[in-house]
Amino acid sequence: MKLNSIQVLRALAVVSVTYIHAMRLQSQFAHSYQQPFYRLDDCGVQYD
Repeated sequence: MKLNSIQVLRALAVVSVTYIHAMRLQSQFAHSYQQPFYRLDDCGVQYD
């Protein structure tokens, strides 16, 4: 059971890192309607 919970936490970390990188990469090209939603400014990510 302990191993499954660790795998779930790893999956959540992968999804959040992927989301952060996708929003940061997208913000370099054009403005999107998804860009201001759920911005993770507390994670140290700066959107230009």
